Amino acid sequence: MRGDWRKIRNLSRTEFLILAQAAALFPTVKLAQRWIRLDKLHARLRRLFGNGPKLSDDRRQPISADNVTRLVRVAARRGLVRPTCLQHALVLWTQLHRHGFEAAIRFGVRKNQEVLEAHAWVEIDGRILSDPADAGGQFLPFDRPVISGQVKLP
Repeated sequence: MRGDWRKIRNLSRTEFLILAQAAALFPTVKLAQRWIRLDKLHARLRRLFGNGPKLSDDRRQPISADNVTRLVRVAARRGLVRPTCLQHALVLWTQLHRHGFEAAIRFGVRKNQEVLEAHAWVEIDGRILSDPADAGGQFLPFDRPVISGQVKLP
């Protein structure tokens, strides 16, 4: 436990904000998913978190997509709720979008015995960020991203 606090203390301001926002977003998204359709939830997250960083914000440090992914993964593992793959993808997409990355949420399916399973993950330029081991070749992705930075939803 003490090691965790030491690691948090060593985070930059930008990294700490990503971690804190992700930790707060996971339970929020989990609750919101019960009452709000996915397209509406996505639109609300987009409105709340804007269209990327403001160029005039001198305090914002540049951060890589891999670093954002790592911090969101930590928040998912150590947070109050255990998110589903869709909840994880929504929070990761939101944080990536907030920091100027054109990410997309993809859905895929596979048949396991007699059960049809679905999975959601986040990609940037075809590279899987959220869980490369799970999504890659195991799930057949839909033709188009379900949510991306370029697609406008009603």
